[in-house]
Amino acid sequence: MERTQYWLATAEQEKIGPLTLEELTASPHFGPDVRIWRQGLTSWVKASQLPELAGNFGSVPADVVEVEVVTAAEPVYDAHTYEADTRPERPRSYLGWGIAAIILCCMVPAIVSVIYSTYVSSRYADGDYEGARRASETAEIWLLVSIVAGIVELPFIIAINLFG
Repeated sequence: MERTQYWLATAEQEKIGPLTLEELTASPHFGPDVRIWRQGLTSWVKASQLPELAGNFGSVPADVVEVEVVTAAEPVYDAHTYEADTRPERPRSYLGWGIAAIILCCMVPAIVSVIYSTYVSSRYADGDYEGARRASETAEIWLLVSIVAGIVELPFIIAINLFG
């Protein structure tokens, strides 16, 4: 007989599993509001909403989930639904502008801007919203430095080409 395997998502969005029912209930992360996934579920649900787990929390809540049979080898964790009410808007990355600045303006500061631009999405996806915001601000600063440097050096480049 195949044993049901469970996965849980911690408050830090770490996915733990596969776990047996016994391992799940013994986990220090286990509680009525922890997000759980198992085969047969279409999305993550609170532990108190699963019929086989609801009894661990006293009375059975009214919002117990009806489980439809869905076959999937591994859970799909969607951070957007897990923290939909607390997730801030993703900051601008300035990646496109940084690439344009590499081509048109001063190359070195624009490269630094592009590097910080790449940090925005990865930090945001990892849940480091403050780090994503700081990376966005730093990318913007280096982009502006690149543009100003390009404007300052433009007369010199024109003079060298005309009188060179």
